[in-house]
Amino acid sequence: VVNNDEDSYYTSPGIRQTAPPFMIALQKTNVYCGYKFESLDCMMLSSLLKHKQCRTSRLVLHEIDARHANFEFDLITAISQCRSLRSLYILSGVWTNTAISGIFKGIQEENPRLCDIYIEDMKFDHKNCNYSDTLTTNVGILLKNYFNYAVPCMNSITLHKCGLRTEDVLPLVHGLQINSSIRKLILSNNLIEDDGFISIYSAIMYNAKKTQVHLLDFNCNLIKLQEPMRKCIDNFQILCEINHGKDLKNSNSNSTIGTGTGIGIDEKKEIPLSFMKFPLELYLLYNPIIVPYELPLNYKIRSMCKLFGVPKIDDGIVTGMKSNSNTNTNSNS
Repeated sequence: VVNNDEDSYYTSPGIRQTAPPFMIALQKTNVYCGYKFESLDCMMLSSLLKHKQCRTSRLVLHEIDARHANFEFDLITAISQCRSLRSLYILSGVWTNTAISGIFKGIQEENPRLCDIYIEDMKFDHKNCNYSDTLTTNVGILLKNYFNYAVPCMNSITLHKCGLRTEDVLPLVHGLQINSSIRKLILSNNLIEDDGFISIYSAIMYNAKKTQVHLLDFNCNLIKLQEPMRKCIDNFQILCEINHGKDLKNSNSNSTIGTGTGIGIDEKKEIPLSFMKFPLELYLLYNPIIVPYELPLNYKIRSMCKLFGVPKIDDGIVTGMKSNSNTNTNSNS
């Protein structure tokens, strides 16, 4: 996910802010901190990020042991004050719920300039407590905050391999119902089932403002694509036809479409005609899908599920699925 050159690896800039090492460190746009990153380094990095001349736009924290107090009191404050920071990557490591909550609160209240958040493999902390509640609650609050989708905008959020379950997505649903800036939502390698997908998908569809989401990644979850979910996806085709003027003569200004059951979503709501002017990229690779399914042509999708072989793809659009009789050998190979 992250490509780093040698210049991006963190090196201690020293204490003196007028020394050449510190001035060189201020000019780095990418900073990568690995497993050797310690509490003393945390203080040094914090002084860099707080500096007015700091140019760091991407910060990667990979396999960091963040249990020391310096991370909570120094690094979180620095992230919230760094005006050049646009992307934050937290990849595995040992964190506490307090530290994770502090980072999101700092972004929400102090640094709405940050556009991309990528969190991977944050299942349990050192006390074996689950992160899913903390992550989804704070992301939901972030999505609902006006400044985080207006100045300049929250562009993408990734919660990959975070142990999220269907019941954990409710805060995300509430945020997606009003957010008008996020373009990519990646929830791959979790434990989300059909109802969770329906809830998130419906929240985007029934967005009170104008949604900008064009990529949903649900690879490696527990999605079976059962009838309620297929119905939910089929309704998108109807909505797209209305938006493209095919049924405008026979339709009112709004269309009422049911989506089946979901978490935190009513069965029927009014959908504005301004919904989505671009194709939706939907990724459902490596899910336990139980039946082959032909997606509406408005979906830009690479593949449905490895269990059913490779779908027929024309310019990135799925036009059909292979039958069961032809896919057993493909899946075995």
